[in-house]
Amino acid sequence: MKKKAETMPGMGGTKGDLNTDTYPDRQITSSDQPGFRSNDTASVSYEVNNESDSADYLHPVLQVEPETTTHTAVKNGLARKAHR
Repeated sequence: MKKKAETMPGMGGTKGDLNTDTYPDRQITSSDQPGFRSNDTASVSYEVNNESDSADYLHPVLQVEPETTTHTAVKNGLARKAHR
């Protein structure tokens, strides 16, 4: 059973800023979608006609598919499985 992205651990209600999709006319993958931020901060500094300026980039998000893994820990000859 797949969990909805909004309830997946680690996302904490984080959603992508608007207009952060690669192909907004084809598929909305980041704008207002739950996910993990792909950057803490990002900005660009530039100069045009001898005038300097800068701008901050928006925050897109990445979605991940949850997976179940099985880990076996062996301690003192006893095996114990953990599912995540």
